[in-house]
Amino acid sequence: MRAYFSVRTRAAMNLIGTAFEVVVWGVLGMLMANSPIEVSVQTYYKTPDMVSFMLSGLIINRLVDIAQIFSPWFFRGSYKTYHNRPFNIWITAFAKNINEMFFWRLVGVIMYIVLAAFVFRIKLNYASSGFWLVIMIGALFRLGLNLFTAGWSILTRGEEDPINWFYNITSRLFTGELIPVNYLNTVPTIGPFLTLISDIHPKTYVQTLGRRAAIGGEKLPTIVPFLWVPCIAAAFFLVLGYLTLKTAIKRAKREGILKWG
Repeated sequence: MRAYFSVRTRAAMNLIGTAFEVVVWGVLGMLMANSPIEVSVQTYYKTPDMVSFMLSGLIINRLVDIAQIFSPWFFRGSYKTYHNRPFNIWITAFAKNINEMFFWRLVGVIMYIVLAAFVFRIKLNYASSGFWLVIMIGALFRLGLNLFTAGWSILTRGEEDPINWFYNITSRLFTGELIPVNYLNTVPTIGPFLTLISDIHPKTYVQTLGRRAAIGGEKLPTIVPFLWVPCIAAAFFLVLGYLTLKTAIKRAKREGILKWG
């Protein structure tokens, strides 16, 4: 009975926390109405206001995260259990990713979409093929990073690799998720440096083109010419990540270090 109520309590807290988060970002966007930063998002991202800009950025980020095929931590913990058994290791990694955390990520993105639509009247065109193409490219890039992290963790038994570290600390502020990238250059002294980080970050293109497709109404032929940067980045990191993981597993088996603790 105690476990039953603890599960219900945790579920209620997750739902309330997600709803509160949506409302906080929505209200923050409303407070920026008619500001210079709102004008910049209207011209660059084709979003009508800051509320649409901020909530759409958070929805896009959550959709990219939920589209990841597996967690890199599978290779840190569960790989030792499954790699000598008659299972396809990639199917097993995918199946292990469909867990409680995946369920709550799915619930979270659905709540974001529903609350943004009905509370703040945010209209995203989820029927846009261009929008979903952008999401999938972002997910493939993230998959490449996950493969690299998996290989890195096997070899070093570390918590985080430098590439994912850079991706995570810069993704929210320098990619257009919450702050328009065309506004970064106005920051005194360090503006050009912030713009450089934004330009080399693949997630910047996912956020920009995703909004233009889902809110701005741009069609697939319009955004395809701008997809070459995230496509090259995704392909590069998929190859790098796969080779890193393959090499790490081979070396770990040879040296007998495929274990932790």
